[in-house]
Amino acid sequence: MKKIHLYAPAFLRIIFVIYFYLSIKSEVYTSIALKTYGENLTKLGMPIGNILAYISTFSLLICYALLVIGYKARWAAVPVIINFIIAIVYGHILTGHTISKALPATVLLVLGIFILLNGPGKPSIDEGV
Repeated sequence: MKKIHLYAPAFLRIIFVIYFYLSIKSEVYTSIALKTYGENLTKLGMPIGNILAYISTFSLLICYALLVIGYKARWAAVPVIINFIIAIVYGHILTGHTISKALPATVLLVLGIFILLNGPGKPSIDEGV
């Protein structure tokens, strides 16, 4: 059983794979979507919302890719954690969303914290495949 626990984070990283795939498939990275995201951030009171939208989106894209392959996973988890703390506070709590709307961001926040504390598990580049 002790050897099996090394693979648990890899199963959780599958959620990042799914989210990574769905975000690319749903055209999150189009200029129109990024402009709308930036406008929403500005409406929520975030300074330089348009710039933050690009930084947030593309840093998450890079971090998801790193988390999927398990390379520098603990470092990649930090921007994910920061992004989803801000998303939950600004995008869900302050706007009065229900818990069901905040659930995807909460799951990704918890996964980021888990990977930060436990590493990517096997198989991953960090753990030597």
